[in-house]
Amino acid sequence: MKFIKVASNSFKCVLDKRDFEDYNLSMRDFIARDSDKLKSFLTDICQKAEEETGIHLEGHVMSISMTQEPDQTTVLTVSARNNVDDMFDDLKKDLHKRMDTAARPREEKKPLEMARPACAETKTRIYSFATLGDFEKFAAQNGKTWGIDNSLRKAENGRYLLFVSRNRASEEKYKAFRLRLLDFAEADHNTTQVHLDELLEHSRPFLEGNAVNKVRKYL
Repeated sequence: MKFIKVASNSFKCVLDKRDFEDYNLSMRDFIARDSDKLKSFLTDICQKAEEETGIHLEGHVMSISMTQEPDQTTVLTVSARNNVDDMFDDLKKDLHKRMDTAARPREEKKPLEMARPACAETKTRIYSFATLGDFEKFAAQNGKTWGIDNSLRKAENGRYLLFVSRNRASEEKYKAFRLRLLDFAEADHNTTQVHLDELLEHSRPFLEGNAVNKVRKYL
């Protein structure tokens, strides 16, 4: 699950098949207006969006649209809205459009399948520590990081960059890990592959592998 800030009152949430499985969701749940499962899901992504982008929409009426990307991910665009009926109408229109596209002959879908996003997203998140001591404090207070890939690099500006991605850890454990990081480091909200490549180019490996556990062992 990835979040992209669109405006001060709007964000995009990129979901893959695993995200749907984690929330036990299907398309029928999105169509059902009174689905408790959907309401719980929307509340959760709004909370996560606030953490990742700083956009606070919880408590507001929202407009939601859905699109299917060529890489098989699903993108929800969530914005503040004044009318609750409009929110569900927008979502239903997008769902019906998606179903119509899926029902078309394969020949009609070829141009869409061949297309690629201009700026692909990456599952890797980056957190910036001002000093190595800040990273050591985080590592000392953190538990085992089984299932969470992480490596530490030193940037040209002297800061330490922790590259983090979810492997086999549960969504809850991964979320808690990232929340603890915010007490010691700054989150980099630019999650494009181009930005990741730039950071890799202008930094050098400092602690590869499970950097957090390696530091915990000698503290």
